[in-house]
Amino acid sequence: MHGDFIRVTRSVTIPTDEIELRFSRSSGPGGQHANRSETRVEAVFDVEGSSALTDVQKRRVLAKAAPTLRAVAQDERSQWRNRELAVERLVEQLRRALHVERKRVPTKPSAAAKERRLEEKRRRSDVKRLRRAPDCRAAQVADPLARIRDARRPLKAAASRPLWQRLTSSV
Repeated sequence: MHGDFIRVTRSVTIPTDEIELRFSRSSGPGGQHANRSETRVEAVFDVEGSSALTDVQKRRVLAKAAPTLRAVAQDERSQWRNRELAVERLVEQLRRALHVERKRVPTKPSAAAKERRLEEKRRRSDVKRLRRAPDCRAAQVADPLARIRDARRPLKAAASRPLWQRLTSSV
């Protein structure tokens, strides 16, 4: 196992001897096999003590993750398969910690895009206007405030007459 390297990113590879593997008994069902064999694997990587990472990479990992990365696998009955899974998970953690977010470059919508958006808004407005009752459409086209003024007029006229006139009149 000495001399082997694991590729994390295009520019980062870590030697396998920097990953410490610990074995223990797995939890869960399995009968005698689970009681006797140590198939649970914990992979531990010391970021600060690594010779494969530069100082900048170490700072980035420490900022995003922790000084030591741990991954546990006890999914399979085989210790060998759990070892592969634990190392894969550890490498994925390291990859995510080393990832540099690209800065977003703000863009403006093009003139054609603005025109398409406005045209779609006009179309939706027409559809909604055509769904209204016919009397509302005619009134809105003629005078949009006419309905509001007409609705207020009878209330003002009725309130100005005395109560006995309002009750006796059939208007």
